[in-house]
Amino acid sequence: MGRAKPDQENLDLKQLPAPAQWQHPFVDTFKLCKVERFPAGDFQHAGKVIPCIDRTIGKPVLQVGGTIPAVNYIQLPSLRSHSLGLTGQYLYCQVLLDPAHPFVIHVDTAVQHAAPIRISISNLFQADTRKLKQGSIHMAYSPSERGWLLLALDLVSLLAAAGRPGFQEVRGLQLCATLSVRTVFTSDLAYSREALPRAMKIPGEKGEAIALDWLPRPPLALIHARLGRTSTLETLPGSKFDHARPWLASSGPSKRKGKPPPSSRWPDATADTDPPRNPDPAPDAFLELERIHGFTGEYPQALLWPAGSEEVIFASSTTIIVMTDEGKQRYLLGHTSPVCSLAACQAAGLLASAEDGRQALIRLWHLSSGTCLCLLNGHVGGSKVDIAADGNKLAAVGRDSQRRQTIVVWDISGALTGRMACVIARHTTDYHASCIRFCPFEPGRLITCGRSSIRIYRLKDGVLRGLSIQLGRSRLCLPGQLWPKNAGAHLPAAHRRHQPLSPA
Repeated sequence: MGRAKPDQENLDLKQLPAPAQWQHPFVDTFKLCKVERFPAGDFQHAGKVIPCIDRTIGKPVLQVGGTIPAVNYIQLPSLRSHSLGLTGQYLYCQVLLDPAHPFVIHVDTAVQHAAPIRISISNLFQADTRKLKQGSIHMAYSPSERGWLLLALDLVSLLAAAGRPGFQEVRGLQLCATLSVRTVFTSDLAYSREALPRAMKIPGEKGEAIALDWLPRPPLALIHARLGRTSTLETLPGSKFDHARPWLASSGPSKRKGKPPPSSRWPDATADTDPPRNPDPAPDAFLELERIHGFTGEYPQALLWPAGSEEVIFASSTTIIVMTDEGKQRYLLGHTSPVCSLAACQAAGLLASAEDGRQALIRLWHLSSGTCLCLLNGHVGGSKVDIAADGNKLAAVGRDSQRRQTIVVWDISGALTGRMACVIARHTTDYHASCIRFCPFEPGRLITCGRSSIRIYRLKDGVLRGLSIQLGRSRLCLPGQLWPKNAGAHLPAAHRRHQPLSPA
């Protein structure tokens, strides 16, 4: 499943690797979620889901029975609010499908500058159906006959065809009745049938490799492979996945600085032929963003000055701006609704941002590199967030889908090494809360405050236990609500103001 993850204690934050590096060349999602430990593991199943040994391929599989896909399924990960965080644009499903029985395959994806999109593949849809409906893409597919096959999805092409470009990651999977599945892989490489890795190959009934079906169509690379220009095409030139063959970045032979290394898959006969170019290149930029002036004060907690830092962080609608004392700015992009809360941990180099809206997300960033490490979803919108002083926990308070005041605490200790964040505790309360903070010297304690109440919580064994203080009509003023303690201590006394906590 790729190389081992670096040890967090020995990790140099200044040399943080890209989150996708450990996922190269492919990731087995069933091993990632420990499906082999059925019924334990980070997955959820409902209805008729039975582990068994398939007689045709002689391998352990999960058989999803029943006739109603909505109540017979296996879902990865166990909670839809979590994300697999897999950045490979190609999805390979080892499945046994029968055109005479209904089946549905759901793939939840995160798209840049847009709400998450679910891609649904099924034989229940009308033939030649491919449409975007209420945040999901419906695509009809039915195999010609019953049998095992490797169903490959080009997620970038599927999203682009529906007018939703900007694929970021696979958030989750759901395989519904009626089908059998061995495993599902994600990869940034487009494999032909002959070049499949051993893990993706399974023998058919006559000992031959099972069929490989591409949706919506085989990538351009594989088409060229059949024409003899290359044996397999891992990545498209000019795309974000072109790190495997950097010499393809040039536009022709005259601009090449050297030949590909001996391990190249390009044959010598094509040395004088240009490699295939991206058929839909992005337009050249003709404007450069110089500066943003946009903090309105509508969300007071969207302004942050971390202790000991020379950078001020604030939000302007969906954009997060990190500005130095010299006025230089850099931008963190990805939110699709206005950012309403920010929290930072200077020791771990982390930044958390929460957005408002009906499908609000919380993003965890590596502050110095501007990389989004993971996406969290615990509330409907308007969450207020904070990160523990040791950088191992993140807490958020807001309202859930039933409009109940809810506190959620995540374990983010493995975010820097690519591990998924998991929920430690979830607590519903009747007390209003418009702000949440970790105790700086005891990470297991939190405080929330809001309209007519202060409440102190202790986190122990996955349970939050609280003690509240009634304030009546009194207004609450917390020093350091917008700035942590000692932040801005070098400023004149006239500029060191404490901001009152608004209950709104």
